[in-house]
Amino acid sequence: MADQRLAMTWVQRHIEAFGGDGHAVTIFGESAGGNSIINHLAQPASFDLYARAISESGTYDVGAHSMAESEAGYRAVLALSNCSSLACLKGLDSDNVSALHHAMLFDGPTVDGVSLTDTPAALFAKGDYNTKAPVIIGSNRDESAFFTRIERVPPSMNESLFDFSLQQCSPIERAFGGSVSARCNTTAEQLAELKRAYGPGSGYPYPQKRGVYSSWCKIGLNLYIPSTSRLAACTTIYC
Repeated sequence: MADQRLAMTWVQRHIEAFGGDGHAVTIFGESAGGNSIINHLAQPASFDLYARAISESGTYDVGAHSMAESEAGYRAVLALSNCSSLACLKGLDSDNVSALHHAMLFDGPTVDGVSLTDTPAALFAKGDYNTKAPVIIGSNRDESAFFTRIERVPPSMNESLFDFSLQQCSPIERAFGGSVSARCNTTAEQLAELKRAYGPGSGYPYPQKRGVYSSWCKIGLNLYIPSTSRLAACTTIYC
């Protein structure tokens, strides 16, 4: 967030040289970038650096972690890296850092009591955010489809594989945790209910032209994304 503010400060100071107006800046982000926008709306240090904001598929969680959660994540990274200090982590080469990135099970800002006094969700609920900035929020229909396709939802998915996918957890889903990994414990009754809501004949809107993607693949993508609390329409509508 501090790095982003540094870039935003540069825009304030220099955008006039490119024909822009530093007092009329709109910040925009998608997915993790959208979550950054949510944080700029909640962190006072950012308020003077933009006039408007757009967050696309960015309302996928409460916006930040507690200090305890981040500390636990830090300790986990230390253990995985065989390091005992931050100085050791800073000394790792790029290959080791890259390997750690795939092992880390947390991301996003931390409620540090300085830049962020509470989670953005809690601050918004209290009206404690940048109320002067007009905001647009939205979501992409197939947000995160790349990850679900390579991990869980192949283009040729059939009904049997669809059923199986809701009762098994992938490494990515275990990493996400919470409402995402809860899908892995879908009961037969819940599966039947999901099919009634999203399956063939349900009336759920799907594209007429699907290319190489089967109908069950599209159902899988829609089920994995908007029907959960992450990355798409439900949280946008809720906000």
